[in-house]
Amino acid sequence: MPATVVEPLPAGRSSWPEGPLHAAAFLLGLNIDDWRLIRIGHCAIIALPSHGLVARIARPGQAAEHSAAEMAFARFLHRRGLPVVPPADEITARPIETGGGAVTFWPLLESSGREIDWPALGRALRWIHSLTPPDRMLSLWDPVGRVEARLERYRSGRRPRAEYIRLVSEACAWARCSIGRSVATTAGLVHGDPTNVIMTAAGLVLIDFDLCGLGPPLWDVASVAVRDRRFGLSRGDLDGFYTAYGFDPVARDAFEDLVRLREVLDCSFALSAVRGNESAVDQELEIRIRALRDPADRSRWKPLDCFPDAE
Repeated sequence: MPATVVEPLPAGRSSWPEGPLHAAAFLLGLNIDDWRLIRIGHCAIIALPSHGLVARIARPGQAAEHSAAEMAFARFLHRRGLPVVPPADEITARPIETGGGAVTFWPLLESSGREIDWPALGRALRWIHSLTPPDRMLSLWDPVGRVEARLERYRSGRRPRAEYIRLVSEACAWARCSIGRSVATTAGLVHGDPTNVIMTAAGLVLIDFDLCGLGPPLWDVASVAVRDRRFGLSRGDLDGFYTAYGFDPVARDAFEDLVRLREVLDCSFALSAVRGNESAVDQELEIRIRALRDPADRSRWKPLDCFPDAE
């Protein structure tokens, strides 16, 4: 389904992500005076409380087809009964392409404040991985490509460090070689970033589908394992997830490679957020880079949303 295209905004409302948001809202006739930024990462996520909506604003230059693929993936899973948030098709069933980034709309979910139900996540991922992928699905699962794009932005930013560029480049080369060979034979439906969930009063709901598509199903499992290794997830919660999913890491030869690649992706996220000014984010990046220098390093990492300058 093609994107809806709107004309550029007048000067003064053309910055990202405000410009695309206002352009899409104007097209749809939405009053967004109460808009509130939730976070900025791969895209900008903005709450529109008066409409019960969330707007996802893609980065400038990202094809609208990527946003359409996220919507299609979420619809596919939702129609099969999975606990995922579907796009707000009643607002628009296609991305709105503004020239400054494609905009999609989703229901605004109310968090119950509870901790993630890890067994429920394990059951949901097992269900996703059991499904036959739909025909002609555009796959967005490309973690190495995501890392390479972030590295390129870092290279052209303020005071890039040559050592970081070398280490991340070497990690990408390793991943292309060691992971790429096995993907073709193990590919299945994956969420891609499965710890992006909201706990609602009704239970766990999966959100954020920007890495969805065809990949090794154990990628989703490895993404949870990294939460234990780096971000403080308890061993009990991890074992509860493994049991619900039906996973034995000891019996999986290639699993550690996927964990390693997930760590490289998380390193690149910090790389994309640094300011080159000795900030807390720069210090966090240095901690994460240790894992690229020394595969035996097990330093704890902090989520970037702990840092006010991460955006």
